[in-house]
Amino acid sequence: MNITHFILLALPIIPIFWAIWHAFHHSFPSQQERLLWLVFIVFVPVIGAVAYGLFGLRRVTGKLDF
Repeated sequence: MNITHFILLALPIIPIFWAIWHAFHHSFPSQQERLLWLVFIVFVPVIGAVAYGLFGLRRVTGKLDF
């Protein structure tokens, strides 16, 4: 396996990790909605990350302070 194969296999994973991180660190109108997005991203990874990017970002109400 060369570097090109590795990059092509790793490329879909980057938006998934970003979507999980973003949903975890931002607030939504309700905690149930936030949990639903996280479950959707984790259990339907590629489609969930794309859907979050298209629809979930509009639902974010602010950034959480840790």
